[in-house]
Parts: sequence; structure tokens; C-alpha cells
Amino acid sequence: MADKQAAPRPPWPAWRVVLGYLHLGFAFFIFLTVMVILLPLMVLPVAVLGQAGQGVSHLGLRLWAACFYLFGVGYRIRGRQYVPAKGGCLVVANHSSFLDSPALYAAMPRTFRPLGKVEMARLPVFGLIYRHVVIQVDRGQLSSRAASLGAIRRELAAGRVVVVFAEGSMAPIPGMHIRPLQTGALSIAAELGLPIVPLGISGSGYALPPGIPMRLRPGIVRLNFGPAQPVDLDIRTFAQHLQGVLQDLVA
Repeated sequence: MADKQAAPRPPWPAWRVVLGYLHLGFAFFIFLTVMVILLPLMVLPVAVLGQAGQGVSHLGLRLWAACFYLFGVGYRIRGRQYVPAKGGCLVVANHSSFLDSPALYAAMPRTFRPLGKVEMARLPVFGLIYRHVVIQVDRGQLSSRAASLGAIRRELAAGRVVVVFAEGSMAPIPGMHIRPLQTGALSIAAELGLPIVPLGISGSGYALPPGIPMRLRPGIVRLNFGPAQPVDLDIRTFAQHLQGVLQDLVA
């Protein structure tokens, strides 16, 4: 017997649609207001003091991440102890939502610099913050990729933390399997003999789905750090191993 097709989902009632738009409007207003208020705290310390101002900037970004509690978005964080208290460290995370960025600032126990796409620097207000705190890369340009890897090497060699979304781009479907990891940052950390800590992020794609502009829903973002993974294999085989570790962390 042929499988029965799933019945089409009935349309949402009008009251639920209205509440959804009210929640979205409230979230956008608070999000933008908090960002504008905290803009000097997030940008000026780095602009004036350089690396010495990263700690103050990180505090501002943590406050920005906390504002998502007002929208019904919470964070559940496990395994922070796996991030070493000092010294260089590469944190490798999966990526399925724009909400992953504030979640990182809520979860990370140390200041860090993430690697991100240069396109985000063009956004109003947010782009100004982005240009000061993110290692930017244009993946379509070989020179930009090389420059970003050089910046990652300098940060790690100086004893700082770098976070990369090693899949290379945002997952188009929340909850899909972890895709093959890019090896550039992994190779640098391995060459420097530094810990590579996996971070599995789940739930963010439900609260703020990719590809659906401004659809924010209440939910829990879970961030699970795992133990640092020893690089005792060639880098491509290690990347496959780390892909499996991330898959377990988001399960």
C-alpha cells in the first residue's frame, strides 16, 4: 500500500499571526535600541586601544547577547571548562543561524575574535561593530582568504582565542547534518600545537531560521563545548573526525 501523504498544515489563525508580528516588532525595536546604546562600548575601546580594548568590547557584546532573553530566547551552556583559561585556542563551531553570533558571546568564558564573512560589514550599525571585532574574509578572493588565515595565525600565536564556523557557510536547513569542515584554521592551530575545542550549537535555527528574514521565535539555544581534540591524524582525516564530534554535540 502506498504511503499516505501528510495532510497540509492548516493556516495559522489571525490572532497568532498578529502576535507574531507584534513579537517581531518588539524584538527589532529592542535589538536596534540596545545595539545603538551599546555601540560606543563595543566599538570605541577597540578603535582607540586596539587589542587592549577587546575585553571592554566583549563586555558590551555580552550585554547585547543578553537582550535576547527579552525576546524569549534563552541559552543553555555546557562544557565551558574545556576552553583553556589562558593561551591560544581555536574553537570550532557549526553554524545554522544569525543567532549563533550573540550566542557565542553569551557562552564564551574568554574574549575572542570570530571569523566572519565580509558582507556582514556592510550592514548599518551592526556593520560598524562587525568591522572592529571580527576577522573578516571574502571567500571569493584568494588574497582575502590568505589574509584572514594570517590574522588567525597572529591571534593564536599571541595567546588569544579564535572562533571559526568551519563548515564555511550557514546551513540552509536547521538541524541538518554537519557538513565537511574546511581545514585552513585547523592546520594553523595544529602547526602551533594549540588546543582545538569543538562547540556544537543547536536550537538557534529554530529561533531564527536561516533564509527567512526577521522571523524570531522564542526558544532555547544550546551550546555544548567538547574536550580539546588531539591532532594525531593528517589534517583532512582529523577534519572528518571533528565533523563527527560536532555531530554528536548537536544531537
